Amino acid sequence: MNTLSIIKDIIISAVIAVLTSGFFEVSNIIYQSIITVLILIIIFLILRGIDKKAKRMEILSILYAEQFLIPFMKAVNDTENIRGATKFNKVKVFIILPESITELGDIKQLIMKLDRFNISNPNNKTRDFYASGQVIGQDQLSIFDTPMTWVAGLEHLNKVKAMSDRKLSQLLTKMANDIKAYVKKLDKDTDIFKNLSFISFLDYKSHYQ
Repeated sequence: MNTLSIIKDIIISAVIAVLTSGFFEVSNIIYQSIITVLILIIIFLILRGIDKKAKRMEILSILYAEQFLIPFMKAVNDTENIRGATKFNKVKVFIILPESITELGDIKQLIMKLDRFNISNPNNKTRDFYASGQVIGQDQLSIFDTPMTWVAGLEHLNKVKAMSDRKLSQLLTKMANDIKAYVKKLDKDTDIFKNLSFISFLDYKSHYQ
């Protein structure tokens, strides 16, 4: 087993875990540390199991939904949580799901170019959300996001594991279906996703750019 490859996997896992832990609602630092370590271990195992077509990457989709989408949607559904001079009457959240490794990079770049908005987190007063979006008309805010953990994980597959673009596209399709199915399942018991839509990169360029 290549020692350098293992070290790279550990570093990537640690980075993803730290970034993901930033969205936790748990205020106790000890609990946050424990959860972060558990996520690190899970993601490390995912990355070490990539030779089996990376089927376990779907866990990243579940983490994205649980640790970001749920608390974030609870916050933005109350427009009073959006800080700034403008008061919005409506907020729509669009999750852009890439279909290829090329789109992953393009989506990351476009999100960085959008306006930034500060959103209060009602469940954690010390940790706000920061969203990227654009104002539509005078009173509607459209927020755009993508699972950034996918970017790190799949770029790793592309460079280190040398997976073909076709296999990566197939994996992205499966991950997109996983996250949509998981949110749909959660939505049966709550209406927090009423202002959430999943769109493709082509949809974004055609209707929102």
